[in-house]
Amino acid sequence: MITDWKPFQLNSGWSLEKERVIPRHDRMPLKNYRIYCTSESDELYNYWRPVLTAAQACLLKPKKSMDFLCIFYVNFFSDWWFICKAWVFFNTEPGYLPPDVDVLVTDATCSPELLDLANETLVPTVKPEWLVQTIITGVKADFMGHEKYRVTPMDEETIDEAE
Repeated sequence: MITDWKPFQLNSGWSLEKERVIPRHDRMPLKNYRIYCTSESDELYNYWRPVLTAAQACLLKPKKSMDFLCIFYVNFFSDWWFICKAWVFFNTEPGYLPPDVDVLVTDATCSPELLDLANETLVPTVKPEWLVQTIITGVKADFMGHEKYRVTPMDEETIDEAE
């Protein structure tokens, strides 16, 4: 005898905006939605890539245009002098925003240049919690629907406090 599994399905989760449990649903609110997910490191993008792929969203990959600088320096070791070469890599596009993006998902490490560009081009900027709530409710959450969606960039004071 096979047991009916439907009564054992879990709820989708807790809605921050509606302040109640949302029952399970089959909706795909992010389907074909162009999401640019970026932060200082690649961790945010790598974490959300499988989730947003399963949600059938169009995840835009952060552009990491790297330039390099070759530095020669002299190193003294024991009685020998060595000429050493080092490569220093740096990102040249801190304010890159893909064209036709629907939403920018980022965190406090987002560059001020990118936040300014998103603001100028009227691209909504939210924290990953917006994605969580959109998936839970099955409806695109209001970008300003909860304070947990708001991106607050880190300034020098915040960085000092974190350390």
